Amino acid sequence: MAAIAEKAYKANKKLCMVLEGTTYQKMPGLKEELHKVLLEYLESRGYQADIISVEHAVLKGCAIAGLSR
Repeated sequence: MAAIAEKAYKANKKLCMVLEGTTYQKMPGLKEELHKVLLEYLESRGYQADIISVEHAVLKGCAIAGLSR
């Protein structure tokens, strides 16, 4: 995830990452550990990052794609 963020960053180095899924949401301790490790790493590389979660992101994305055709 950090590699993708570094590859795709804009000049201001501000990131907003959307994380979702059953494993991310329900595995005990995963969300907290991921936030800690990922944000610490990105900060050490000079990035300002926010991590957000969107319920049913895939379903919403599919609906938008289907309505856009």
